[in-house]
Amino acid sequence: GEAPRSRTGTYALGATEWRDVDAAIGFARRRGARRVIVMGWSMGGAIALQLALNSAHRDAIAGLVLDSPVIDWRVVLDYQAGLMNLPQPVTRLAIDALGSEWGTAFTRTGSPIPFDRLDVVARADELRHPVLILHSDDDGFVPSDASHDLLVARPDLVELEAFEVARHTKLWNYDQDRWSHAISDWMRRHDLSGATADS
Repeated sequence: GEAPRSRTGTYALGATEWRDVDAAIGFARRRGARRVIVMGWSMGGAIALQLALNSAHRDAIAGLVLDSPVIDWRVVLDYQAGLMNLPQPVTRLAIDALGSEWGTAFTRTGSPIPFDRLDVVARADELRHPVLILHSDDDGFVPSDASHDLLVARPDLVELEAFEVARHTKLWNYDQDRWSHAISDWMRRHDLSGATADS
């Protein structure tokens, strides 16, 4: 299945891209799939979380596995601005521009980035699926703070496998056995490891 095209074809930080995955799940369901495990890396994690919160197929989502995910874009943008030594007022102005109608003329995003809707920690009570997060505390690109915050907000659904020296999206490269075991163990404990081609 194909999702509707966005007006501008530009990134919306997960606010619109989740519809592409939703269309793919719809396609899979029309061909007999009953359960889907969604996995996302980095921005793909943000997309997977928006899917879990907004999908017409939420009932088919069995769980989420997220590697180095963006959970709150403001945290990431603040962190990146700090790495570039940008003054805090400049960072605030840039984030405000991305999230405002007036800023779309400069950003060419077509519509404001809905940062409040993309903050999954703030929306944690809306989560309904088990979530496994694999994140390195020295990520270097997407700080793990929001991953830890989401665990605190929803310990009933969220599990965090925190690495220390793996860096951004390189967890498997750093420790393939630990990464693979964390996922297979999580799937087993949530009765997801017996998934077959028709499930």
